[in-house]
Amino acid sequence: ANQPLPSTTYEIDPHYRPGPNNSWNFTLQRELPGSGLLEVGYLRRTASGLYSPMELNQVPFFMVYGGQSFAQAFDGLAAQIKAGSSITPQAFFEKALAGSSFCAAPNASCTAGVAAKYSGNFTNQQPRTVWSGIQPSFVFGPATAINNQISTLFFWASQGISDYNAGFISYRTRRYKGLTLDVNFTYSHSLDDAGRNQDFDTATTNSYNLRYDYGTSLFDRKYVLNLLGMYELPFHATGAAGYVVKGWALAPIFSAYTGTPLKITTGSSQEFGQGSSTSAGAIALTPYTGGNSVHSGVAGNATTQVGITGNPATGGTGMNLFADPNAVYGSFRPVMMSLDTTSQGGTIRGLNRWNLDLTILRKFKFSERWSATFNAQFFNIFNHVLFSDPSASLQSPTSFGVIGSQYNSPRAIQLGLHVDF
Repeated sequence: ANQPLPSTTYEIDPHYRPGPNNSWNFTLQRELPGSGLLEVGYLRRTASGLYSPMELNQVPFFMVYGGQSFAQAFDGLAAQIKAGSSITPQAFFEKALAGSSFCAAPNASCTAGVAAKYSGNFTNQQPRTVWSGIQPSFVFGPATAINNQISTLFFWASQGISDYNAGFISYRTRRYKGLTLDVNFTYSHSLDDAGRNQDFDTATTNSYNLRYDYGTSLFDRKYVLNLLGMYELPFHATGAAGYVVKGWALAPIFSAYTGTPLKITTGSSQEFGQGSSTSAGAIALTPYTGGNSVHSGVAGNATTQVGITGNPATGGTGMNLFADPNAVYGSFRPVMMSLDTTSQGGTIRGLNRWNLDLTILRKFKFSERWSATFNAQFFNIFNHVLFSDPSASLQSPTSFGVIGSQYNSPRAIQLGLHVDF
């Protein structure tokens, strides 16, 4: 409140309109013995004109001066700094910064001056920080509003797209010999521009081309199996024993599904010059074949420091998504603005999930008016532990793939008695 100058402004496209969406489906149904119904189908949904948060003053990394783009100059100098090699002049820096303090002694060149001041930002893949620092010294003046008036011009537009395809099979039966059952299996794939929604105030990684973010949706699950039902136990007896054993029922709810996408990230959240975005995915040098299960007893690599926070000898969990986190870490490289055209590289699958809840119930009837229903509900009945997906950032090697928290809740038992009169 009462700030003379906000660091971020928020605007919405005055022509914003809800986007169109389309849906197609094809279903076959077949009645089966035992009051059963089998259904097989295909579903597709597409949408356009979706909510798309953008940043109007993102670094124009494609800008060319002196015959070279800023992206090429940044990537070229970053490679030299990371390799520890000698600094060779980059045309963009030499021409755009000519006559500035970056070019003055003791710097051998304008490029060397930029490297001397922003070496760490090149190493950590932070082109926005470098751009913000050098553009006041451009011979043609600042090219964006960064550092002049505000840091971020946030803008809500409607340029997003999505595409969902699914095949499914389901079976259901109703009170057949005491059994009521619904079971369905879905194989699907959802694609969109990074899965943004109206409550997500983080811009796309490249506001100049939203398709850089087009890929598997954040919520996508490839396989999903759901089962729910109730089975009235066929216990029969007479007299007092019959009153006790008759009328019991079991009602399970089972679900199993593959993990959501897990992105191995570059880690800077500035890979394409953006300032308020999630980090872009790293680029795989070789196809990832490591699976998505929990590996125990993983200490990490003491030499490279990859995954060492999980070392059980130093108080770590010993659990990692990767059997050899150092090998996986080395099979990815950071995004390069001058080469890569996607922020969705490095996307693998997180941990698979399953859970079983069970209710045991019995209705006792005392008279025409009075009855009571007893139920015992078991949530996560097997007390099966599910772990949260780990982080996997190239800029946080020590925690790369380390699993350290629980995703689900421990088993809970709830007893209830419902009286009707």
